[in-house]
Amino acid sequence: MARTTALRRAALVVLAVALSACSGVPDSGAVKDEKSLPLIAEADDVRVLAESAHSGQSAVEVVRGFLRAAASFDDDHAVARTYLDSRASSSWQPSGAGVYGGGLDPQVTPVSSTPTTAVVSFVAPRVAEVTPDGTWNPSAPHALLRDRFALVKRDGEWRISDPPQSLRLTPGDIERSFRAVSVYFLSPNRDVVVPDHRYLPVERRALSTALVRTLLAGPSRAVAGSVRTAVPAGTKLIGTAPVVDGVVTVDLSRAVLDADARGLVELSAQLVWTLRELGTEFTELRLLAEGAPLKVAGASATQHATAWAQFDADEGADVAGYLDARGRLVRVGGGVFPGPVASGSLRLATPALGPGAKAVAGIGSGPSLWAGPLTGPHRVATALAFTGPSIDHSGRVWVVEQVRAGQRVVAFDNGARRAVASPLPTSGVSALRVSRDGTRVAVIVRGRLLVGRIEPAGTALRIGALVTVAPELTQALDVSWVDGDELVVLARGPATPRPVPWFVSADGYRVQQAPASGDVQTGYSAIAAGSGNAPLLVADAANVYRYVAGRWTRIGRGSSPTYAG
Repeated sequence: MARTTALRRAALVVLAVALSACSGVPDSGAVKDEKSLPLIAEADDVRVLAESAHSGQSAVEVVRGFLRAAASFDDDHAVARTYLDSRASSSWQPSGAGVYGGGLDPQVTPVSSTPTTAVVSFVAPRVAEVTPDGTWNPSAPHALLRDRFALVKRDGEWRISDPPQSLRLTPGDIERSFRAVSVYFLSPNRDVVVPDHRYLPVERRALSTALVRTLLAGPSRAVAGSVRTAVPAGTKLIGTAPVVDGVVTVDLSRAVLDADARGLVELSAQLVWTLRELGTEFTELRLLAEGAPLKVAGASATQHATAWAQFDADEGADVAGYLDARGRLVRVGGGVFPGPVASGSLRLATPALGPGAKAVAGIGSGPSLWAGPLTGPHRVATALAFTGPSIDHSGRVWVVEQVRAGQRVVAFDNGARRAVASPLPTSGVSALRVSRDGTRVAVIVRGRLLVGRIEPAGTALRIGALVTVAPELTQALDVSWVDGDELVVLARGPATPRPVPWFVSADGYRVQQAPASGDVQTGYSAIAAGSGNAPLLVADAANVYRYVAGRWTRIGRGSSPTYAG
């Protein structure tokens, strides 16, 4: 998976959630530049100092106090419970959160009142939902969060008798009280790990245990169906997963012994990649079953934090190329690609590089889709038109083709067509990019960015759970995956007169403008992102640029920058 990029560290603008249903939170990775991250990802806990209910408060004041106190998770929301009557206090078990904000204060107003009862209305712009399993679901623009709080007067004081069963929090509350992490599952082929981004309301000292328990509980609804897990059914964590001198001890229940040798390797990869969210605090994993060391093929008694690199879908995704002024595929940074696309004897528009830059796909005359090894791609399809192709880590080629009935998504495995069921419209799709791990898809439809998941459906494939992310970004032109849960998109923002590069988390939580190139005079036309510290590439109508050492530099005349899938 990609690490924190130099470009992200130099990013100029972070949009507040007040602008939309999205907010500035970076993705999780094993290495973080804490100076550039908001509070949600910092090493030190940020405590919410909530005020308890006190005598003489009106019904409206009690509701306002409860809303402020809900952001404190200390002692199972002990302060928030002081605003509840005794029955509600003992039964209230909130799960998930409705997130409100949008730059406007909530409206908390009285609806009705008697000497012993009252009803107070709460209305606020709805930003998103944090689901019970910790995923972020952006709300539609202009959505509202509405509640009616029933209150009773006990011993002369107003108390809430029916609190909502999910918390009501602001984006600031989320940043102060939650931790953004990724837990890792497996691709359908079980050969690479896939991040599942979550927001956990835990303190730093409890994070290792929370990570393991979240992993064992299985994937979130956001990725379920597109990922697999090596955790045997019924496997539980015994006790906690403490960190002592960098070693995290994970003691699993007897059910883990149902895993075969390959399954234990896959489980170890999931655990190690997930525990990397602890950063430098994690150096080794000690894996046990009912207190006894669990033997894993190819691993020692303690597994190093850098183990299982072979499960990285972004391995080799730092190799880049572009089409020069003569239409030849040129390698960025020196070196020469082999084959007819590099020599110019085969002209392909909008080329995509496959894993390790050993394969290529592009659009030839006709129009026609070409795909195969760099040394000799072949024609695999013809249509009225194609979007630029995309290649995942398995070598599968994805594209949107235009036929007489309209647009449709198709995929090719070694040149063989695979049916793809998709809820996308039959017109207006201008770009489709598949994540390198092959489980997610980013699509531009009529200038808007959508993200969904890819699910096996028998011998076919299915795109599902498509949601609009970053709705404040319009006129989107191109999109590229940075890693498994971050994108970079060319789009127009609320304060940008033309499309510029933006970092967008795949769940829509973070929207961050990237540094713009002053040399781009004719407007951006294409963008490409690689893994790790690979420089961002952009193109205008005539030139290709890259971002290195804090500044944009012109590579040369050309177009269509691309990184290996």
